[in-house]
Amino acid sequence: MESVNGKSAMQLCGEGFMIANAKTDDGKWDWRTFGTGEGFTADLIIAGFLSADRIQAGTITANKLASDVGQSLDLSSNTSIRMTVENVASKEIEEQIGYRVEISTDAGEVLSDYVKKTTLRARVYRGSREVTNDIAASRFHWKRTSADATADALWDSAHVGVKQFQLTNADVFFSATYTCEISDE
Repeated sequence: MESVNGKSAMQLCGEGFMIANAKTDDGKWDWRTFGTGEGFTADLIIAGFLSADRIQAGTITANKLASDVGQSLDLSSNTSIRMTVENVASKEIEEQIGYRVEISTDAGEVLSDYVKKTTLRARVYRGSREVTNDIAASRFHWKRTSADATADALWDSAHVGVKQFQLTNADVFFSATYTCEISDE
């Protein structure tokens, strides 16, 4: 049976269900076997909706692939999908992990007549990974809190943009607490 436009034909015979969309040099249809009593073979299926209980394929190419996989989907054998999922998950987790700042000294936490200076260092961590070197010094803002708020403000403005500094007895008015804040980019 030939199509109305003459560009394709189908035939059902004892050999099977035959299809053709081209003709040979002598003008006869170039038949291909689409189906026999053994089953159907297709090198191209054009469909709006394809329903199946199980599909096995070497490669599936799709602009959009959706599936209701029930309780689980095993992607362990597909390296590309697994790597993509791992990368997306890692980025999502990384975005949820906050930063923390730890301040350390090289000569203890208390200045006295015997310990007249020490170096205060701010170390920044994201999760368990130190990221201090990844952050520009300009984002580091040291703050001093003492009994003299005016002097603290002057001290604070002089200690912006450094990851570490040397603290001396001259920086302490009786008692002071030092913190370091990291500004947004």
